[in-house]
Amino acid sequence: MLNQMRDLALIIMALTWVLPSQAQAWSKFGHVLVCEIAYRQLTDDARDKLNALIENQSFEDEHGDQLYPSFNHGCLREDQVRQRPSEHYINYPRDWSRVDNAQCPGGRDCLLSAIELDAERLGDTSLPNDERLAAALALGHWIGDIHQPMHVSFSDDRGGNSVNKRGRCGASNLHAVWDRCLVERRVIFVREPANADEYAEFTPMYRAADWMIEDAVPDAIMGWVATEPWEWAAESFDQIRQAEVHYCIKKEDACWYSETLRSYDGDEDNQRTVVMDEAYLDRFGPVVISRLTQAGYRLAATMEAALSD
Repeated sequence: MLNQMRDLALIIMALTWVLPSQAQAWSKFGHVLVCEIAYRQLTDDARDKLNALIENQSFEDEHGDQLYPSFNHGCLREDQVRQRPSEHYINYPRDWSRVDNAQCPGGRDCLLSAIELDAERLGDTSLPNDERLAAALALGHWIGDIHQPMHVSFSDDRGGNSVNKRGRCGASNLHAVWDRCLVERRVIFVREPANADEYAEFTPMYRAADWMIEDAVPDAIMGWVATEPWEWAAESFDQIRQAEVHYCIKKEDACWYSETLRSYDGDEDNQRTVVMDEAYLDRFGPVVISRLTQAGYRLAATMEAALSD
């Protein structure tokens, strides 16, 4: 099913020309932003099918209202229910230099298997409405996760959670810098109008979606959607191994935790600390913009393939 994404590249590109422009991995803003971009790129047919799943749901809150009234906010569901913890990330060995296949390391479930499974569930019209809706919301979350570099990393330091941070950002560790700080300081609040302080909580995110869609280059979109999920993981893995990210240190045959430790040993006294400054945010802000935009368009293409007749 995922191979159909290549056939839908022309559709996605055409929509870019015809339609008006408009945490966990990523913060709540990051996940909602990915799914907002994707929702806007769906064809009318696919959007109608997704809306029907939302309208016919039996998920309710304590007041009897629909629990997931919109797709974009529903993409936060997997962080709320937390029923599939191993599927939020991919942990590779430290001696791997690149990702070149679609297998989950160690034979356990991971983001790659989750994306494949929920794409199939979404497209299976024999399943009950709520199961297909849950699959759609999960798919939105997983595709956001796989584009967050710290979610395609190493298990011993929990994707940067055990790399301390001092300096800029309120985040306490490197993982949180990429989850939230870069998103908020270099994406959703960077092109605010004069009345931005009057916005509702998620309005800056919707305005960010406007300019991110407008800035997306059709030829680049074509390339993004003509790839497979393991290639998205490979992009994230390549990113975290860059020295400038300060996630790991290339040494001998692996990417070490520190100069003296190949893997983090769990001793807090041995935790490494990264100094965060404006130069770091400036350098990797564009990377985060790119990853969020790619995630949105790739999610749209994946859902188009799953929802096509």
